[in-house]
Amino acid sequence: MAELEILEALVSFFCPPSDSASACREFIQNHSQVLPPIGPLFYFLLFPLVFTILFIYILSGTILQGGQKVKWMQMLIGISVFIFIIISGWYPIMLVLSEFWFIMIILLFGVWYFVGKHKRGGGGGSPQGKMNALGVGGAMGGLMKIKSERDEIKLGTDSLNMAGKLIKQMEDGTMQRNAENMREVEEALGKATMTINSLLLNPLHTHKAMELEKKKVELEKKLMKLNK
Repeated sequence: MAELEILEALVSFFCPPSDSASACREFIQNHSQVLPPIGPLFYFLLFPLVFTILFIYILSGTILQGGQKVKWMQMLIGISVFIFIIISGWYPIMLVLSEFWFIMIILLFGVWYFVGKHKRGGGGGSPQGKMNALGVGGAMGGLMKIKSERDEIKLGTDSLNMAGKLIKQMEDGTMQRNAENMREVEEALGKATMTINSLLLNPLHTHKAMELEKKKVELEKKLMKLNK
């Protein structure tokens, strides 16, 4: 279908690294039932782009002070940060952050509006500075949290890949089936198990956790055959 081709083209542009593309496709799949066929486009393109551009604007404006004298430098920093986010595979992070950010901003603006309406002149101050802090501080906090989760996923994937490599070498006869090598495989599978259990606690990573669990079970079966 045309919308699927459009989404796939967008994934190729915004999520060039393979692991990033996989995360983007999973995000689209999770939102495929929201106002199809345009709903996934909103969640994948419109919402995260608004969030990303605003985040970059606030970030570059915070780094550089001086008004018109540094506008060109602010634009250069903004473009560079945007390109860095894309080529480094950080766009899936912006996808997740944009959802929570929109909800948080709508709720907080609503509270500020109604509270401020009843307390005009009460010295509460303008919310602009608070919103700027929320935009940068909240986004950076979210970025670090999701970066940590991605590192955890990578650790689990690398552990399973290592276990699979060792098992294959023992199956091919290029590595001895001794206790030390078996223990190394079991340790790698143990690390993967810890990662999977942690990911299962986060609804956003349940699908990835199940993929890792399936691969782990397959490797455990192969390991059992080697132990016979």
